[in-house]
Amino acid sequence: MPVKIMRTAILISEIFLIITLLVMEHLSSLKAGVMRHMYFKSQEYLTGIYAPGAIKIQTVVVVLFIVSGLIYLFKKRQYKNKCDIAGFILAGLILICGFYTPLLSNLNTYVYCLMALELILIGQAVRVLLK
Repeated sequence: MPVKIMRTAILISEIFLIITLLVMEHLSSLKAGVMRHMYFKSQEYLTGIYAPGAIKIQTVVVVLFIVSGLIYLFKKRQYKNKCDIAGFILAGLILICGFYTPLLSNLNTYVYCLMALELILIGQAVRVLLK
């Protein structure tokens, strides 16, 4: 029973993250203070943890996560919730696309989207490990 509660809590927090991103993007187009804060924080993060070299390292780590998820999927053929592993792999692929597609990088919430995608990937990994 506690495992189901944890899995549900992880899912609710992932949905909350996505809704928060949508609200932040909307507010950044309406409020100048929000836009200014997001611009300066984005510049800080883009020179730090999301610099081009750091993104390459993060991409390698995410690819390793995806490969480990695929290995886990093929070794555990009797695994009941293959949707969790598929969600984990999908979250990893979306994160890699988020690193390199200009569609996401043109958003005001680009770095926050990357952070949310990384948290969703971690949440999906925990859901897979909880079974």
